[in-house]
Amino acid sequence: MSLAELALRFVVSGALVVAVTLLGRTGNNALAGAAVLFPAVTLIGFYFLGRDVGAENLKAIALNSLLIVPAVLSFLIATYFALGTFSTEVSLLIGVGTWLATAAVLIGVGSYFSL
Repeated sequence: MSLAELALRFVVSGALVVAVTLLGRTGNNALAGAAVLFPAVTLIGFYFLGRDVGAENLKAIALNSLLIVPAVLSFLIATYFALGTFSTEVSLLIGVGTWLATAAVLIGVGSYFSL
């Protein structure tokens, strides 16, 4: 991967994160919630992965990514409930810890059953 390609990935990813952040600041909670969950990292990751590994491998990666969707739900639920008790930073750490634990279990189950 060339330095120019790394720079392009950096700029495009950063621009998407900024766009999502600006949409999230509109004051519309529904739009902010949708903007925060916009799959910016997934979009950029899949685009560049598709260029590197091809469509067939990307299709398999997308299928395996579906296995992790419950981990995203666990992050959101844990963060939501933690925000009632802890600071934003601590709540997000709790959410990430929950995501990591859930993802590890899901990956383990998926590997065990060869999913």
